[in-house]
Amino acid sequence: MKKISKIIIALPIMFSSFAHAEQNYFNSFSFGLQGGQNEGLDQYLGSKFSEKEEQDLVGAYASLSFSLTNNVFVETEFSGMSTGKTQFRDHYAGLGFNSNYVNGVVPFLSVGVNRIDAERRELEFSEYAPSAHVGFKYTPISFLTFTPSYRYSYVDKNTMNKYSLMGEINFTDFFAIELGASYKTYKESEQWSGVTGLKFYF
Repeated sequence: MKKISKIIIALPIMFSSFAHAEQNYFNSFSFGLQGGQNEGLDQYLGSKFSEKEEQDLVGAYASLSFSLTNNVFVETEFSGMSTGKTQFRDHYAGLGFNSNYVNGVVPFLSVGVNRIDAERRELEFSEYAPSAHVGFKYTPISFLTFTPSYRYSYVDKNTMNKYSLMGEINFTDFFAIELGASYKTYKESEQWSGVTGLKFYF
């Protein structure tokens, strides 16, 4: 029991010594797997699919961001999920601005372009849209980071909303495990997803 207690006490100290993700928040690359559900395919591809039930989705995601200055960064994101017959893809690229790190919090805002694709056989929905991404990174302890965010896109004269919460367990200054969830709406459609992957800081 004494050995177990020592290990439990030592782990947080060890993580605190090796992981300080706040030092390079916006210089990172991540990728992983995701799964979820989509309801409302007809909102993308027309009334032909108005009676289509919820679809289970599986896919992958990746993101890359890098700093241009201490308070300016570039971010790109890709998400792709499929049912086998239906594919959904979401691309985003934006120029961002962040405040300084204060009390474990770094707010940020980026503006850019969002491309949305939905395909099923010969039918295709593909639109570019102006977009804004706002959120903050919060590090309550040195090896743990949470990032709640909201992304607004004006897609084909309609609003698309994406709410996300990402969490990172940082093992060193350069490597983390990433877990998260997102919820996206467009017209009357809804899409949920959960993600898990790896994140590398540089």
